Amino acid sequence: MRPVLALAERENNNLDQMFAQRARGGRPKATIDDLERIGILAAFANAWLHIKKGDGRTQGSKLSEAARKMSGGWFGEVTRSSLKTARELVSQEAKDHPAVLIAALFNDFFEQSGVIFGEADAFQFMIDYVNASPSSHTNGIWKTPPISPAEDG
Repeated sequence: MRPVLALAERENNNLDQMFAQRARGGRPKATIDDLERIGILAAFANAWLHIKKGDGRTQGSKLSEAARKMSGGWFGEVTRSSLKTARELVSQEAKDHPAVLIAALFNDFFEQSGVIFGEADAFQFMIDYVNASPSSHTNGIWKTPPISPAEDG
């Protein structure tokens, strides 16, 4: 009888607890800003591992070094674990996933920067680029920065 009474209450615009949304446990769903950050971190991690591919150290130590270089500015606190997790997520998702698309875009930026500046200098250039981008001062790197009327040319 309970489902019938709940449906009747629903028809009368009274929300029965049977139809009420319940709070879910666990992590909240990732926002577009979170996915953007994951894609960028994955691209930086891949670029660093590519640059340091022949130095004989473990992947973990290489990612730790990359995290130290990236920490601060737009990146905030970066750890070896966050770089590893970002790489794993990007490698496992579909090609049209936002984090994968952003990682691919930054991979292209790294490739072009490597041709212009050399691979070693391209990494620091890209860190400076992300930190200096006016839109990086908002939450997401791809957001248009606010423009005051005084700045209109």
